[in-house]
Amino acid sequence: MMHSMPQHDPGYSNLADLPVELLVLIFYPLRPTFPRTSDDPANSDIIQYRRDVKAFARLRRLTIAVSQVITPPLFEEVIIWANQTTGIRDLFALGADHIKNLVIYGPSALSYHRKQSPRLPDNFEDAIGQGLGRCSQIRSLECYELHTIFARRNWLARYALSLPSTLRRLVLHAYKMNVSYALLGLGRSLETLEIRDWDSTVSPTMTRPTHLPSKMPNLKHIALHSRVPRINDLKKLFRRITSGRRPSNYLESISFIEVRNLGAHVIIEILSINDLGTHLTSFRLKMSSHWQLHIRSAMDILKACPNLLEFAYPPAAEETLQHLPRLLQELEVMLVPEYWDYDPPMIYLIPLLTHVKSGQTSHLRILSIVSASGYVINRASLVSAFAQVGLHFAACVRLPKGGWRIRL
Repeated sequence: MMHSMPQHDPGYSNLADLPVELLVLIFYPLRPTFPRTSDDPANSDIIQYRRDVKAFARLRRLTIAVSQVITPPLFEEVIIWANQTTGIRDLFALGADHIKNLVIYGPSALSYHRKQSPRLPDNFEDAIGQGLGRCSQIRSLECYELHTIFARRNWLARYALSLPSTLRRLVLHAYKMNVSYALLGLGRSLETLEIRDWDSTVSPTMTRPTHLPSKMPNLKHIALHSRVPRINDLKKLFRRITSGRRPSNYLESISFIEVRNLGAHVIIEILSINDLGTHLTSFRLKMSSHWQLHIRSAMDILKACPNLLEFAYPPAAEETLQHLPRLLQELEVMLVPEYWDYDPPMIYLIPLLTHVKSGQTSHLRILSIVSASGYVINRASLVSAFAQVGLHFAACVRLPKGGWRIRL
């Protein structure tokens, strides 16, 4: 939390004598950061963040040198909310040359379901679009909720034609929009793509990506979060991503998070497209229910991805352990309710910990244990399970929602 500083303390005059390198070391760590806990953040977090930004900005009054040092990190990441009705154009006028990450929060999709007719302030889209067109260093763009960015086929050409020359990461909340409007213009430049709420059941004609880039040659990381994309469109996207890849530039990681209509057979089909799975170093699958994910599915996924360094998959099943890649460095497992029955859920970790103890995955350094349905994993039970197999860990850090990240 930032605190405002007195502006007339004589001691601050000494700051003018400090070298710029030292001023950077002093002030850069003080820049505010916004907690990424939700696509629809709490009002209290927004209010506190805005206070912190204003306090950090006031530090520019100390000296000219301090102002020059603080201005770049002040605008390095800019966050804009839908209720921000004024100052957007001024913000870009002052900071466009320094913005590297732009985060936009539109009205919550929940208000749409509640028939509250969410809408953005007048000229919001124009202000954002024209501002993006001025950003010469932007590397990352995050668009959450009902943001209207890339809402029309010609949006990119109209507002920010130069965006593909610098943008490398796109997080796109795709509810009620056509993702192809963004990907057609940015597909060749993106290295990281995260699509949220890609839902083919809502306005199918509007949301269906009838056109996709013929190639996405630089994409290394892709993540899909929740909802129900049309499976044929999903396969088409991965065919385009893997088309014509150079051996040194393959897709490296895939994450599927709560994609509700994604069966195991679909995952295997995707991994077989242009031998996609053989080149992956990271595969993450997270689902609160594993009704269509079986032990055999995990084996098939691991066989399709023999070179993984990172693997996340529910649940922890003894039969899959022998198929873990030999060079695996990070493993995440989920304790899911259907596996608990009447036994303590920690009992299902014993085979996994025994396998780790055996040294068959000798490169494993990180083991994350998470749980579904809000079950809180007790640290004492975790320590007991490790002790039972004679395995020790170097550090154990609690994760959100009751899980643990363990460094072996």
